[in-house]
Amino acid sequence: LDKLMEEISSIQAKNEGLLYVLLYELVLGPNRSIKGGGSLKRQLMVHHEKLRKKLKQIQKLEDEASLKSRGETKLIPSTTIPRYVRINTLVADRESVLQELQATIKPIFVDEHVPDLFVVEPTPENRGLLQDLLMSNKIILQDKSSCFS
Repeated sequence: LDKLMEEISSIQAKNEGLLYVLLYELVLGPNRSIKGGGSLKRQLMVHHEKLRKKLKQIQKLEDEASLKSRGETKLIPSTTIPRYVRINTLVADRESVLQELQATIKPIFVDEHVPDLFVVEPTPENRGLLQDLLMSNKIILQDKSSCFS
């Protein structure tokens, strides 16, 4: 927010804390808008598009810097949540299901904490490939946390 505040340094606010809150609501808040009215809102709305563009620029630069610090080069969406596949050992044995999974889905990772849990990328293609195993109840799609209950 401090970098965005530099963009709107021309705005004179009696309450800088309120300016921060309104700025947050406008560019990062759940509604991306400011409820209510007032002179501060009107002043912010003049800079609305400029602020959104600057935010996207800042986020891209920070993502690239983060990748460089980790030695990576490809941007991966931060919202990617892995798909966990647990073998239903009441219906199928681990080895046969694992062979089926490895034959159809690449890459597949064995979870280090739960014995019959595997991790695959959450793509629509993988979901389609898992469909037969799901319908035969050989596997269960679930979050890792639910494996511990």
